[in-house]
Amino acid sequence: MKAFDWNHCQPRKQQKLKEEREAKRAQLDGRHDYVLSIVASCLGLEKADVEDAILEGTQIERMEQFFVAEGLPHIMFYYQDVEPAEAAAASAAAAALAPNWRKKAKVFVTEGKDVALTGVCVFFTRANPSKAITSENVHREVNFNMLDTTEVGMLKSVEQLLSEIFIPTLKKMNHGWGELASPQAQSVKQDFISSLDSFVSVLAGAQESLQEKGECDVFDLKTLKGPSDYIAVANSTEATEKIEACMKVWIKQIEQVLAESDQLRKEADDLGPRAELDHWKK
Repeated sequence: MKAFDWNHCQPRKQQKLKEEREAKRAQLDGRHDYVLSIVASCLGLEKADVEDAILEGTQIERMEQFFVAEGLPHIMFYYQDVEPAEAAAASAAAAALAPNWRKKAKVFVTEGKDVALTGVCVFFTRANPSKAITSENVHREVNFNMLDTTEVGMLKSVEQLLSEIFIPTLKKMNHGWGELASPQAQSVKQDFISSLDSFVSVLAGAQESLQEKGECDVFDLKTLKGPSDYIAVANSTEATEKIEACMKVWIKQIEQVLAESDQLRKEADDLGPRAELDHWKK
């Protein structure tokens, strides 16, 4: 039997992928140009590089779903370091184009469900999902913003977006509230803004709690593969002594955290319900 010639097949496969990319490029119009130009500007990249990146896989199809009437209400572009497996999830063609591809920064369209955000997200939303997006109305119907989690993480970036942009804007807005335009409805508007302020406080508290986390010692169980391994450890005096010592350290660490927390609460005489909730969240 004649051996299969992979070296002969690879150029043909690459040529086919190239033709598919050019066919997708021919489908791009003013709507894509507007969105990709914004992505490039926000990320400090060349528009041509962003365009090349989203031609991989089915990313163009997702953009089309965002443009049609009753389509997707939002679309997100991530720019971050990704592993080969993540790149394949974002683009089925990535592995074929670069089988030895290493971890590097990449722009890709995502739903945000399969790949965690660790870099920058540029997201677009539609003012009226029932209306189709055209080259003529895209600049009116589509809004955009970005989250940069590179240095501060997800919670802090969302907190900053709300506290520095959305909430100040909402407080200054005296129009566009629909049925809340009457003076009698101002209390509803104020309650809504107060709820956003409270949510921002929760995000700040969660971020603070994560930064204050205590690192517990661990006993390495990675070498244990099955029931027989666990039985062997349970029958080992040396191993059980190490596990017991590890758990005793955990108990001391937990007791120390609880004691410090209780002391802080005793020293503060003006604690209210919000402070009590914040305490138990930590």
